Amino acid sequence: MKKVYKTFLIFAFMALILLSITYSKELKKAGIEALLISGNSVIPSLFPAISIISIMINSGLIFSVNKRILPIFLFVLSQVSGYPTGSQILNIAVKMGILEKQVAEKLLPSMICSGPAFVISFVGCNIFNSQEIGIRLYISMVLANLIIFISSGGLSVKIKEVYIKTELKNTFLSSVLLSSESVMKISVIFIFFYTFIKGLGTLLSKKINLIIALIFEVTGCAVLSKNMYLTCAALAWGGICVHLQIKSFAEKYALKYFHFAVCRIIALLLSCLLLKLSTIIYPLTTDVFSNMQNGTELSFGGNIGYVIVFALTIVTLLISVTNKK
Repeated sequence: MKKVYKTFLIFAFMALILLSITYSKELKKAGIEALLISGNSVIPSLFPAISIISIMINSGLIFSVNKRILPIFLFVLSQVSGYPTGSQILNIAVKMGILEKQVAEKLLPSMICSGPAFVISFVGCNIFNSQEIGIRLYISMVLANLIIFISSGGLSVKIKEVYIKTELKNTFLSSVLLSSESVMKISVIFIFFYTFIKGLGTLLSKKINLIIALIFEVTGCAVLSKNMYLTCAALAWGGICVHLQIKSFAEKYALKYFHFAVCRIIALLLSCLLLKLSTIIYPLTTDVFSNMQNGTELSFGGNIGYVIVFALTIVTLLISVTNKK
């Protein structure tokens, strides 16, 4: 079985190489688009959140919160800070002895949510031309995650007492630098998936390409889709691209993928159901369902996307060079 798997991977990568050579112009255009989205949406929304959360946990500031409400506080942080941050929060909590590994594995599926800046601003305003739709999408996902969090025993989680003595200055510097490295890792994975999924669009029909995007990369699916329920499903699922980012943060505990995937599918269904209920109770006040009738048209001011990504690349390289390990 392993031999078949390895053979499949070899042929898959050969196909990607052939695709990158044959459709280099299309991939270049998709790569630039992915770079701009990363620089203008992904990085600005994730980097501050990951940095602040890392500083709060590593410095011990977060433990001034009452132990009884700390689990729900960690849940809220994961919902407002973007997809893989919940995985990082749990990883740091396990590393510092606050949570058991088994508890982190159980809570992980409920602590995955796209950040409000991405959903409301990029998806809502840029794609659907409606902030209202963005807000409804975000609230639906958070409520679905809350249901899974409660059903997983999140409210009854036992938090261990931990005494932490750190120098705030060193904690601040190390947290910010490691956060920049983490965000760069996320951006690279995103750019790769987005570029090749867009490249596949030159070979496959729109429906097949949309299905592939739904499975693998949420941003591409959100751009291609003109239906808010399909977009809600994609955002709740997260895509293989996001799952790989989550896996990269789960160093101190195991990502049990079958359990994780089942919970995300449940979250997907719940999110769409809650979104539908919201439109029944409070009908939409806008008739605009898509701002992209003629394909993808993204506008960004100047070359800020390139500048941000370049700056983070330099920071990451400096960290790699100065890392004693």
